[in-house]
Amino acid sequence: MGTFNDWSRKGRVAFSPLQTFFIKAVMIVIAVDACVSFTVSYTAEKFAAAIGDNSGLWANVEKAVYKLADADDFPEPRKAQLIAALKKISVKYGPYIAALVPPNDSVKP
Repeated sequence: MGTFNDWSRKGRVAFSPLQTFFIKAVMIVIAVDACVSFTVSYTAEKFAAAIGDNSGLWANVEKAVYKLADADDFPEPRKAQLIAALKKISVKYGPYIAALVPPNDSVKP
């Protein structure tokens, strides 16, 4: 009949150390993939729930644009003061902004 060791090894294949390494590596990759997949799907689900439906956002943006376009203009003294302040800012910070754009490059919108 045979001993227990003979019976338990019957039909088993002995793997080389390299094969054992690859089997373990594949099992680890599968486990890591499952964890990453779960984490990504869970995070995406929570992110989508937090953002919600954005249709209201664009409706509000559209209303704000129409409101700004239809708004009354500034009074003349305030407008002149604002334009003067913008010119000061342009003179003060213009060289820094110009340094950010390489010469002979056109800025594309």
